[in-house]
Amino acid sequence: ERRENMTALYIIVGILLFIFLLLMIPVSFRFRYDGEPELILQYLFVRIKLVPPKEKSEKQKNESKKSEKPKEKKPEKKENNLKKLYKKRGLDGLFEILSDVISIIKDTSTKLIKHIVIKKLKIDLLIVGEDAGDTAMKYGYICSALYPAVSFIDSNMKLKKKQIDIEPGFTEKETKIFAETKVSIRPWFALGTIISAALRGIKLILGIKKDMEV
Repeated sequence: ERRENMTALYIIVGILLFIFLLLMIPVSFRFRYDGEPELILQYLFVRIKLVPPKEKSEKQKNESKKSEKPKEKKPEKKENNLKKLYKKRGLDGLFEILSDVISIIKDTSTKLIKHIVIKKLKIDLLIVGEDAGDTAMKYGYICSALYPAVSFIDSNMKLKKKQIDIEPGFTEKETKIFAETKVSIRPWFALGTIISAALRGIKLILGIKKDMEV
């Protein structure tokens, strides 16, 4: 009996270890824009194209049309939930809820950012305006917006390789845009952060729901 218990324990430990190893393997997202956007998710040997989505066959389209039911009109609510909450908590209470939501989003994004690895970031832009003056203005505007954004990414994330080229096309006829990046994150870190945010969100929602019922 003791040997059977030990065997069961080894199996459980083995399964947990296997799950942990799977969660430590990075999930990658590859984005590319060269006239059309393309987004690919990759995990181990699995590759899924998220953008553009796979087009449905004619048979699938016909089946989906058949399954569609006419929308029934929902009965109007007697009183808006936001008004109820406003009556219960007042304006200060609404701002407090908004502050809590912003805090959850900020903390979650800050934690996730630390674990995001950008293996590659390449941006090639050829800016063309209506005339030379418009081209120069658009070029300056895009540089003032893009370079600080890249600097923020470089300072707050693990950016391994970057190549940013922005040029004014005074003699060109049209703007050309090429962008490519590959981002990865280990599910273990993302899962822990998301669970923490979900628990805080549930606590906030339960508090709001309690006020709505009173």
